[in-house]
Amino acid sequence: MKTELSVYLEMIDKAYLQCKPEDFDGMLRSIVRDALAEYGHDDLRRAVILNEWGGYCRNTHKFKASEEAFLEAIAIQKELVGEMDPDYATSLNNLAGLYRLSGEYEKSEELFMKTIQIYRETLPRGHYLYMSSLNNLALLYQGMSLYEEAASLLQEAADILKMKENSESQVGYATSISNLAAVFIKMTRYRESEALLNEALIIYRKILGKEHPLFAAALNNLGSVYFANGDPQGAKASFKAAFEICMLKLGPSHPETIKAQKNLAHLEALLQ
Repeated sequence: MKTELSVYLEMIDKAYLQCKPEDFDGMLRSIVRDALAEYGHDDLRRAVILNEWGGYCRNTHKFKASEEAFLEAIAIQKELVGEMDPDYATSLNNLAGLYRLSGEYEKSEELFMKTIQIYRETLPRGHYLYMSSLNNLALLYQGMSLYEEAASLLQEAADILKMKENSESQVGYATSISNLAAVFIKMTRYRESEALLNEALIIYRKILGKEHPLFAAALNNLGSVYFANGDPQGAKASFKAAFEICMLKLGPSHPETIKAQKNLAHLEALLQ
């Protein structure tokens, strides 16, 4: 009898929580290798494991390995469940996120738009996966300097999620307005950005706690607002707090940790 998928996913979660950063890569490789040896290409559980591995490789900038994992997961799901399936769309979304990070914007946009279309036709309008896909396409547009387009998508997501009172939706709302605030920073709409970030921080603190990476991301953006408004000490405090949370929860090699560290180092250099 094959091992239940939940067992492997629990092992991965424990590795994230318990392993030192320098030991995590080897531990995850071992878990993934065992799972893939057990789940064949006619087993949807293989696609789940491949998405876990692809996500880790994407976040650690192992882009080739990430692409291979996501493409295999997509091929398995396309064969077994078809293209109008939310899980298939999620794999497309994962690959689109990889292409966004690697700067392949046209590929990323095409996949994000296809993801949104599938979610729109197969899930309720307020489903968190649909909201997440709007946020992801908005992040891509932000990277392409298409700020009005990004703001429109994020506002749509925020308006839908704000009406829902459950914790998951409220976290999604906070993430949408935090991302919208980042777009407003690019548009020099600092007063609106600061208000949105403070609202997001209140929600994150209440539901997730002050050591969650999403709380850190909002702090990092708030630091940028303070700096733009001529408050370097406020910016430094926000960047420092964000960096410490990321180091604790994500480790030194995570993109968010590196981003926070660069922001803090740049500001400290300017203050010298």
